[in-house]
Amino acid sequence: MKVTRFVIAWAIIGMTTGTLMAQQFVQVGNLRIRADSPLIKREYPRLLITRAQRPAIRARLAHPEVRTYLEQARELIRKGKPEHECFPLLTAVLYQMTGEKQYADMVKSDLGEPTQSPWWVSISRWIFTYDLVAETMTQQ
Repeated sequence: MKVTRFVIAWAIIGMTTGTLMAQQFVQVGNLRIRADSPLIKREYPRLLITRAQRPAIRARLAHPEVRTYLEQARELIRKGKPEHECFPLLTAVLYQMTGEKQYADMVKSDLGEPTQSPWWVSISRWIFTYDLVAETMTQQ
C-alpha cells in the first residue's frame, strides 16, 4: 500500500513538474541534443557555467570570504598584466561574476592576441574566454 501511494505521488509530482514527461530533442547532424539546452537556445555562456547558474554564483558574492577573493581578482585586473596568458580568462570570469561590462570590453580587446602556450592550451583558453563574453559580442 505504501509503495502504491509513493508511485502515485511520484507520478503526480512528475507530471506537474515535467520531470516524467518525455524530453524533446533536436537532431543536429548525428547528435540528438535536448531542445532546452543552452546550445540549441543559442545562450551564452554554456561551457564553464550556464546562464541559469549565474544568479546562484552572483549570490555567493555576498559571502565575506568570496568577497575577499573577488577584490583580489579586481586588484589583479587593475594592476594589469595583459601579457599574461590567463589575463583574458580571469577578466572574463570576473565579468560573469559581477556582470560589469567593463570586464567584457577588456576581454574583447585582447581576445585575438596569440600566446606562447602550446596550441591546444591556447585554443581551449580562447574558447572558454570567448564563451564567457560572447553574449556581449555584436556582428561588427
